[in-house]
Amino acid sequence: MMKIITHIPWFRAVVYDTLRVNNRREHGGSPGTESDMAKADGGMMGVALPDRREKRRIAIVAAARRLFLERGFDAVSVGEIVRESGGSLSTLYDLFDSKEGVLASIAIDDCAGTVPMVQALIDSGAPPRETLAMLVRDLQTEFFRPDVIGMMRILMVESMRNAALADLLQQASMKPFDNLLIALFARWTSEGKARIDRPDLAVDLLMGLIVHPRLKRACLGPSVDTDEAALGEAAVAMFALHYGIA
Repeated sequence: MMKIITHIPWFRAVVYDTLRVNNRREHGGSPGTESDMAKADGGMMGVALPDRREKRRIAIVAAARRLFLERGFDAVSVGEIVRESGGSLSTLYDLFDSKEGVLASIAIDDCAGTVPMVQALIDSGAPPRETLAMLVRDLQTEFFRPDVIGMMRILMVESMRNAALADLLQQASMKPFDNLLIALFARWTSEGKARIDRPDLAVDLLMGLIVHPRLKRACLGPSVDTDEAALGEAAVAMFALHYGIA
């Protein structure tokens, strides 16, 4: 299990030890206790990493990301990540605890900019229909990057193998984004600017319209041809019509 994700403020409270327990058991060690975890984290729960450690974390994540995209998750060893990034095995294990922890941190870093992006759109004060169009456009720009699609392939496989990793990614990378949109849709409804009785389902519907082509590309490769602009316009039109968004 990866260490507490202290470098991203809204994930500081996310603590899962299932991956750590499994990893230690697989290697013949004891699962450890919450006290052990706190000591291992240096008493830093909820506190940002010092600059030196944060720079090392960023270097490890960047190196692992490059290697995973080039060769796949299984083909890359922890030792190779260390050689590519510099530093030591002890630093990697201290920061992430396992290769799965590194992968989780990559995914969460990739999603880290999404919440402030959405918040900035909300804070702009644009009308709901315009906000929706800008949101779809920005998400498409993010989701259709080749490296993001490549990481999605890896995460799909590893999440199916490891339920604890899947749960961590859901709670730490997807849920904060979903909750922000749920609150936005609920506010639009309360202000009479939309008719969204189930904001949670509306978020799933909107993301399904946007993400489906990304899933196709992740599964079938670059041969999938998608008119992103037309898709975005259609998604906004359908969603706005159904939910009465002006």
